[in-house]
Amino acid sequence: MSLADARALAERCGFELIRSSGQGTQYFWLWFLKPRWPWLPKVIRSNTAEALTRVHSAIETGRFWCARRVAITFSHQRIRAGEWYRVRIPSFAGQVVDVGYELTAGRYPAPVTGVVSKWCELDSGGEAQILVPAEHPTGVVRITKVRSRTNNSRWYRAGGAIQVARADEPLDH
Repeated sequence: MSLADARALAERCGFELIRSSGQGTQYFWLWFLKPRWPWLPKVIRSNTAEALTRVHSAIETGRFWCARRVAITFSHQRIRAGEWYRVRIPSFAGQVVDVGYELTAGRYPAPVTGVVSKWCELDSGGEAQILVPAEHPTGVVRITKVRSRTNNSRWYRAGGAIQVARADEPLDH
């Protein structure tokens, strides 16, 4: 077996040839590494801009287990500060959840991000009723990630947004 054949075999099987010794002798040794993320070596060897585009595309389309998107729906798309709304996250039914958010408001020059621990406790149907604090800033609140505090799980990407209006502002639900 030649070194080129060994490299081709390794690549076909998802391994990386990291070292060889004794090529052309009966003591031809090969050391292989199985990457934790098999797709990574191919991505790194390609054009960087193209690689980043492919990785981003793969994550956005949810082709990797770490990219699973959790669906979040709200009873209203617009709500006044000081009012109640319902949230629904079926995949976390019966659990206490933490959320990561991004707030886009007129008074902030850039979106504000943060995490709310113990955001809500979902019932067996995956729903909870939440009160918007009266002092909550007006703007769009987008939930970007969610995790189960009950099961101490890892963070999952999430999608869902709600517009918070001033308490005296009329709403068109």
